[in-house]
Parts: sequence; C-alpha cells; structure tokens
Amino acid sequence: MSRTGLFALLALLAFGGTIALYRRWEPRGPGRPLLVALRWAASLLVLLLLFNPAIPRSDERPARAILVDGSLSMMAPDASGRTPWQDAVARAGTQGAADVLVFGSVPRPLPAQSLGDTAPGMAASRLAPAIRAAAEEGARQVLVLSDGRIDDAAQAANAARDLGLQLDVVRVGGGRTDYAITEFDAPAWAEGGKLLEVRVGVAASDSPAADTALSVVLREDGHIVARGSVPAPVPGRVAALSLAYTPAPAGEDRLARLDAELAAGDGIPDDDRRVAYVRITMRPAVVLVSLHPDWEPRFLLPALQRALGLRVRGFLHVGGTRYLRLGTGPEAGQAVALDSVRRAAEQADLLVLHGMDDAVPAWARRAASRAPRVLVLPDTGAYRTGPLALGRPAGGEWYLSADVPASPVAALLGGLDVDGLPPLAGPRLLRLPMGWWTPLVVRRGRRGVDAPLLAVGVVGSRRIGVANAAGTWRWAFNATGSATYDRLWSVVAGWLMVRDRLNAGDAVRPASRVVARGAQPRWVAPGLALDSVAVRVAGANGARAQAWDTMVTLVNDTAATRSLAPGAYEYRARGLRHDTVVARASVIILSTSALPSHSIDDHVPCALVSYWVKNMESGEA
Repeated sequence: MSRTGLFALLALLAFGGTIALYRRWEPRGPGRPLLVALRWAASLLVLLLLFNPAIPRSDERPARAILVDGSLSMMAPDASGRTPWQDAVARAGTQGAADVLVFGSVPRPLPAQSLGDTAPGMAASRLAPAIRAAAEEGARQVLVLSDGRIDDAAQAANAARDLGLQLDVVRVGGGRTDYAITEFDAPAWAEGGKLLEVRVGVAASDSPAADTALSVVLREDGHIVARGSVPAPVPGRVAALSLAYTPAPAGEDRLARLDAELAAGDGIPDDDRRVAYVRITMRPAVVLVSLHPDWEPRFLLPALQRALGLRVRGFLHVGGTRYLRLGTGPEAGQAVALDSVRRAAEQADLLVLHGMDDAVPAWARRAASRAPRVLVLPDTGAYRTGPLALGRPAGGEWYLSADVPASPVAALLGGLDVDGLPPLAGPRLLRLPMGWWTPLVVRRGRRGVDAPLLAVGVVGSRRIGVANAAGTWRWAFNATGSATYDRLWSVVAGWLMVRDRLNAGDAVRPASRVVARGAQPRWVAPGLALDSVAVRVAGANGARAQAWDTMVTLVNDTAATRSLAPGAYEYRARGLRHDTVVARASVIILSTSALPSHSIDDHVPCALVSYWVKNMESGEA
C-alpha cells in the first residue's frame, strides 16, 4: 500500500473512531458535530506530522546545481598560462544551467552567461555553505568545479551526505603541484645577541615526487640569516622545520621583519612566503620579581603585558637562591640563576617587585631604589621607599570605594563597578607625602575609615608606585572583577611608563601586527573603558590608497574597523569618552605583502600588516 493510501485509511479510521467515541462515551449535548470535527482535525494533524508529506512547488528549481569555486587561487596560471577559472567557466557553459552558485567566503548566485565577465576574488574557499544553499533551492545533485583547494572539504562531504545530495567534484586547472608555507611561528620578542628560533610549516596541494626536498630560507630585513630543508609532505599534512639565528645587538630596541620563503618557489608565488615581526630588545622592558609568591603575579603579569604591549619577564622565588620563570610558553617553569634575575631587575625600565619588605635581599632593595620606574607590592612587613614609610597592616575587611579621588589618572578610572568585589586585606593607615596621590581608595567595612589603595609619586626623575593593600588578585576570578583589575593596573602601569622610549603599548593600538586579507583590523584600549575610538587610515609613504576616517564603538575594550586591501597603511587613533579625547596613538605600518591569494589551509593569511606604535604624545590624530 502506498503512503497516500495508508494515510487515507488511517484518516478514515480516525474519523470512525471519533464518531464512535462521541456516540458511546461522551454525554449528549449541543454542538456535538463541531466537537467531532475538531477532534478529527487534531487527529489529522498528528498523522500529518508522522507522515511529513512533501508539498510540490509551483516554481520547481532544476534538480542539479552548478557550484563554481570563486576563490583567488582559481586565478593561478599553469605552465601554459591558462587558469582554473577559465576551465571552470568553459565547463559550466556546457552544462546548460541558467544560474550557477559561486562559492568562496560566502556563496552568491550568478547568471551563467555572466560568469565569464566575473573574476574570482574571495580569500577563502568554503564549500559547505554553498551545498546547504543548493539544497534549500531544491537541488538533488551538485556539480562542483574547483581547483581542489577547498578549506572545508570534510565538512562539505558531511553536509552533502546529511542532506541526501549527490556530490560530484570536478577538478579544473592544469594540476600543477603548489607548495605553500602555511605556518610561521615566531616569538613577539627576542633578545639581541641570543639565539632566536622560529618554526616553519610547509604543505603541498598534490602528492610530490619521491625524495622531493623543499629548501626554506629565513631573512631578517631582507638579509638571509638561516636556511634549512624539509621533505615535501603529502596533501593534508604539514612538514615542519625549525630555523634559528642570533639577532645582532644594537644600541636601541628595534622591530625586525622576518621572512620565511621557499628558496625555489613555484608557479604560485603568493603563498611561498610568510612574514612575522619580532621586537629585538637590548634589555628587558618590564621585569616582575615575586619574592614571596602568591596568586598576584599569576594575574598581574598578563595584565601588564596587555596594558603596555611590551614583553614582561617574570621570576618567582622558590627558596634560597632558586628562581623559576613565570609566564607562558616553553620558558615557563624553567629554573633561572640568581645572577640572571638580578641583572634583569637592574636593567628593567619598569621593575615590579612583589612581596617586598625590609627583610628582602640587599640586591632587591638596591634595584628598587635605582629603577627609573618601579612598582612595589609590599609583604605584610614594614617597608620604606623615599619619603614613604609603610608600617604594619591594619586589620579588618577593606572594600574598594566607587569614589575616585583627584589624581592624574582620575579621568581613566571613573564608572568602576565595585559591587561584588571581594574585600582586600592589610592596608596601612598612612598619610601621603606632598605631591603623592592614590588612584583609588579602600574603605573598612564599606562605611569606615578610608585608606589609599596605592601610593604613587615622583622622586627626582624616578616614578614610583607602592601598593597599600593586598589581595587584588581575588578580583580577577569573575568577569566584572577582572575588568576592574585590568583597568586599575593598566592605568597605573601606563602612568609609570609615560614618556618612556619603550612605550610601544599606546593607550589605543592595533591588536595584531598581522592582518589577513578580508579580516578587519582590531583595535584595543586595555583598561581605559573608552566610549569610542576615532581611527584615520591612509596609505603609507605618502600614498593615498583607501584613505578614510571612521568612528567605532568599543566592546570589552576592543573595536574593529573595516577590512583593507593588501598594502602599507598609516593609522592614527584617538580614544574618546564623553566626547573628550583621553587617549591617543600614532601608528605607522612598516610593510605589507599581498600573500597568499589563497591557501591550502585556512590558517594562511592573505595580507600581512605591521605597525610600530609611537609615543602617545608623538602626534595628533
């Protein structure tokens, strides 16, 4: 029996059962025909849900859909100069379809007759969304014309299977094997005169010939500094190698451009090179030494690094003369000699000493007294620096007050959400020396006496900050408290580092030196709670390519501007709150490269952008 016949039989049985029910068991009364009809209609709805009948469409679409790859890799020529796009256009013209679906970053329908007048320009090649779109149009079979460099091949196959579509993939183009550098991992900072190691990953579009080896060279600012070779991988695999060299020391810190290149190259040169930027430092910019470790360094180090945009080296004292390196990456947890810790502390532009008191080693007291910028987080013992003397901590629970006292940074700390913040312990009831100030105050039991949260001041040419209460790390365990924590230490560290030559972490700055083709440049203003950011973009070196101004709203201290074509640009930004400029940055993009046009794997960026952030007061936006 067909589905239609079975449905009709069950519908009749439901009708008869409904009538029998009302005749035998339901009491007599007015409106019985209407009740019978309603109950039978409910039964029909249940049957319709179970049978799920298909409703024929009056504008039935073709059962076969033509999907054409519109990514940039379709423009890569073969040995004869013919591109996969030309082959795809010719093949699509023989299918007799009125419309085709061009896929890449997003699928878009296109009349088949205008396909030859279109050039592919999408930076990605995602097929799965196009397959879903074809299924929604009623297609039962999908013909895909592509050069084979599809980012989501597995997801596309699963989507076709789940939707019950027949998937036919036809590879177009000359079939030339393309080798590409798909990974280039370099540290953000390195020390001049010490070994710098980078990791390079190479992939292939087709199975290479036996015993094929690929040579990779590493350049710094155009000069070859290292080279190596790796066996060519099979498709779907990445062959990795490490390259190392020693950056030359110099009188000042510098931003070095590193290029990883395939020495021989191939027919598609756009993906044969990757670029990274490494800041070569002559001495540590920010050093954090925890002499009596607790949870504070765990949260303070990344907060300072985000705020300043500088490398922060951290060291934990674990007993005697033993220290461990604090942070992330392969160096975290490694043992460090006392001499190395002492030397780093003496060379730091900003020295952060955690767990200080009068009983710490003499070298730590000496470093604290000489550092041009110092932030001290005392232990529970007495401590003295310059005109500031800290006695024993007071007892009780102390809560952060929402009242912001007058200070050079008061405008940056307004509107803090202090509700729900855990209490702090151990502030000293002290009077600030003349010329010193505190960014925030804490209050005993929320309504008692006030005490400074920090004491900040200038002694000669030195800038000093001394924490007067312990336990701010407890704030970092929830979203609201974490924002307050970051904002407090960002503002304090920014004031300590202002006018410093290493202030690469402007109050407003791009989030990354590398921006992929089609991606939006992102801007960060850590800890400032700005309303918006005004950004001006122009072509670098006097070029006027894509010059524009825009205003963007910050969400969680982050904003994004529109994507840019590959090229070199100059950025200038202003951070505003209540229509008042409270932060400024002048950013210069040093160089860029339009690579690759498309990649075997979607992690390869297509446009590289670098920047050097100048001092906050170096230029108007």
